[in-house]
Amino acid sequence: MITIFEFLKFYLVPSLLICLIILVVLMWSKRLIMHNFNKKKQFVIENTYLFLASLIFEKNNKEKIEEKITELKSKIPLHKNWCKNIVINELIRFKKNLKGESSPIIIALYKKLKLHFYSARLVADLRYYQKCEGFYQFQHIDFKPAKKLIKPYLTHPDRIIRSNAYACYLSLVEGKLEQLANIPTKISLLNIIKLMELLHIKKIKLPKNIDEWLVSENKSVVRLGIKTMVFYNYANQEEEITELLNSEDDILRYEAILACRALYFKNAETGLISIYLHDNDNNKKEILKSLKVIGGEKSVAFLEQLILYETNKTLKIYAVNALNSIDKKTAEKLSLNDNDTLCMLNHINDIYIV
Repeated sequence: MITIFEFLKFYLVPSLLICLIILVVLMWSKRLIMHNFNKKKQFVIENTYLFLASLIFEKNNKEKIEEKITELKSKIPLHKNWCKNIVINELIRFKKNLKGESSPIIIALYKKLKLHFYSARLVADLRYYQKCEGFYQFQHIDFKPAKKLIKPYLTHPDRIIRSNAYACYLSLVEGKLEQLANIPTKISLLNIIKLMELLHIKKIKLPKNIDEWLVSENKSVVRLGIKTMVFYNYANQEEEITELLNSEDDILRYEAILACRALYFKNAETGLISIYLHDNDNNKKEILKSLKVIGGEKSVAFLEQLILYETNKTLKIYAVNALNSIDKKTAEKLSLNDNDTLCMLNHINDIYIV
């Protein structure tokens, strides 16, 4: 019968030693494989960059371009998906660096190298992150024929897929945002942020029907409309935006408050004061910040009373700050009879005083 010592000596220890050796070999092999793969990736990046840089000087010579494309294909494994991904990302990076001048060349290369088929396969993939990668590639290459492929995903049940599809589609339709006025589905905050980013990047013109967005039954369209008007400094809808201060929707009131401040709607002063007491704390804070910018005599009288009776310290300091900005003498007068107001005023005037 085998003793415990013999079992450990002749079976367990050798087995553990063999397992350890195999583990070390596997780890070393994996590291070597990754090192070689990274070298391949770097080789592809460098050659793609040199290829794209050389096209700046040969963009009008079709024969030379064809020759360089053939040369690139012979150097890199373009049949591999990882290689296609690197080349597409380099095309996008090159396009961003050279701005508008390079767009036609990049799109032509993208098509010539048949990389649009790879992006289309990503969009058709069942995995959401692959779909989103495909959307990203089409959007940043600005490959407009992909519009038809993207459009069905605008109503996709998955929020992330739908969000990325929206950004891609609107970018490819050359910023024709007018269609958003009649969109029936809710536009998520993520989509709104992406759309605002799109306006900034692509310098899209103000939608012709922007006024209609404020009367849409879709509240998210109204919200986007207000943000878009602020972005373009479009002040033609002062009355309509001021009316939205009385909206039953907290978010729409919030956006209207911000717009009144950003677009400097002096006539909104009365409306802002009238909704203050019945609004939530976040909106109250924004109302006070807005009164600081557009407030006048009515705001001075309102803020005097508010500072005396406001129990929320955060809101009170915003009120003191607003009053100090509109009428310093009144703010100083109030501080003589209220120690809290005095401390807040001192802190506002010198942030190093706590």
